[in-house]
Amino acid sequence: MAVFQGTFHSFALSKRTNVDVLLPTDAEPWMRRDNEHYNRPMKTLYLLHGYSDCSKDWLLKTDIAQIADRYNLAVVMPNGDNSFYLDRPATGYAYCRFVGEELPDFMERTFGLSRKKEDVFIGGASMGGFGAEHTALMYPEQFCKALLFSPAVLIDQLAEITEDGEGTGIANYAYYLTTFGDLSRAKGSDADPAYLIKKLKQEGKDWIPFYLTVGRDDFLIQNVHRLRDFLTEEHYPFVYQEEDGNHDWYYWNRHLEEAIRWMLDCGEQK
Repeated sequence: MAVFQGTFHSFALSKRTNVDVLLPTDAEPWMRRDNEHYNRPMKTLYLLHGYSDCSKDWLLKTDIAQIADRYNLAVVMPNGDNSFYLDRPATGYAYCRFVGEELPDFMERTFGLSRKKEDVFIGGASMGGFGAEHTALMYPEQFCKALLFSPAVLIDQLAEITEDGEGTGIANYAYYLTTFGDLSRAKGSDADPAYLIKKLKQEGKDWIPFYLTVGRDDFLIQNVHRLRDFLTEEHYPFVYQEEDGNHDWYYWNRHLEEAIRWMLDCGEQK
């Protein structure tokens, strides 16, 4: 597995930013032999980290390198800071545009990675799970499927966060105000997955199938249950896995290969 770690100038972010890239182009002959995944073009997964993490966390804390080798999968892991991968008015804060447009363009120019919808996927954990969902809904023409590991869908809680309160225990009011804008108006905005899903339906655009998973001891489980129930009511295409586990890399790593097999349509979960 070839690993590239570098920086490049992002116009969307108005700064140089880090990105880690896995390319299975140096896979051993025995790995390629009789492996159906090497009889097709290489696929690409954009994999987003969570709050307080960075582009290297998926590499350091999961088996993504070995899995990518096994399935002929390029993996692009950008640095999303603590942005929730949203676009906001401030200069240098176009994180959704960065992931949905600029980064794939750069990867195509630099590594020749495919931009065909059927070859491109997106996923993430926690804040990155929200970012993967949001980016897929904002750019449905770009991505084939999305993998959501314990996505931090906080939209129903934002209006309850007050300036004189304690925030969420993770971040304070000022952070959420900067990230989501007017918290009383976040629901029904482009930061609201339900709003985006209904908007795509009204516009007759494709829905991106989701793989959604959460551990039973995850502090976000009620948030994920609300998302699951909404997707069910809307007849949105998704598969759901809930097992013993917490909001941590142990749980996400345990489900990573299963999610990728579903993503590539090579397992029972379809």
